[in-house]
Amino acid sequence: MDTEIRDLLRRIAENTEENNVLLKKMHRSMVWSRFFRIAYWLVIIGLAVGAFYFIQPYIEAVVSSAGKVNDTINQGQDFFSGGLLDIFNRFR
Repeated sequence: MDTEIRDLLRRIAENTEENNVLLKKMHRSMVWSRFFRIAYWLVIIGLAVGAFYFIQPYIEAVVSSAGKVNDTINQGQDFFSGGLLDIFNRFR
């Protein structure tokens, strides 16, 4: 009976050591996975902020140009609705 118990205890000890090695590998893998996931999102957010910082002058130029075009259109509408349209209506 002692040999059976010793063999059983030896197998349990071997399995425990093997499980411990596997659990350490799993934990290490999980830690690296978490690190790379955080690094991935930091890169994505950093690229987005950097792209906005780099493109911001161009966006401001486009918005400024759009505002100037809008002002020009408004001036044209004022001209046609106020002065020129009245002149055409007089000649009818």
